[in-house]
Amino acid sequence: NPATYTGLSDELRNLFASLEEAKKRDLKKNHFSFNTKGGRCEKCEGAGYEQIGMQMLGTVEVVCSECNGKQFKPEILEVKYKEKSLADIYALTIDEAFEFFAEEKKINQYLKVLKDVGLGYLTLNQRSSTLSGGEARRVKLAKNLVKVSKQHTLFIIDEPSSGLHTHDVFVLLDNLNKLIDQGHTIILVEQNPVFIKNADWLLE
Repeated sequence: NPATYTGLSDELRNLFASLEEAKKRDLKKNHFSFNTKGGRCEKCEGAGYEQIGMQMLGTVEVVCSECNGKQFKPEILEVKYKEKSLADIYALTIDEAFEFFAEEKKINQYLKVLKDVGLGYLTLNQRSSTLSGGEARRVKLAKNLVKVSKQHTLFIIDEPSSGLHTHDVFVLLDNLNKLIDQGHTIILVEQNPVFIKNADWLLE
């Protein structure tokens, strides 16, 4: 999901592990991960859903009956930041989380980049298998924008403007130009006239 792929989930785990309630319960950073044993729901192994084989009808997914899709054990969900559990936060959209974490600069750094590439409507816990091609590419771009290597990097991106509103196209273009200003090179496969107009070189 966008949170785990970009590294935002690490900052969320750090935040929750630092809370007084977590310290009272002797909960560490790893307890706030749904990918490892300790705090995750073991029935669904942190997925929030279970797969049921339907013989000739294929496999269907149902919400986990133990955690009710929350992915964590009840005692983990009792630790809250501003009255929200970690499951509540993962259910927020990126836009909502950006407002919610206005005072948390490290966390907001990730959220701002995800917003800037036009993904503010996704939830933090949006499964990667449900993302469109354009969304998946922009999540990958966001990961690189958060922690750009100082070493000269070549980015090759296939149609990142897919599904974007015109306003968001310009926001995405601005972020790509920031990478170029830092000395990186970007090759885009694009049909969008905004990108074509702003390209330094065109190859048809």
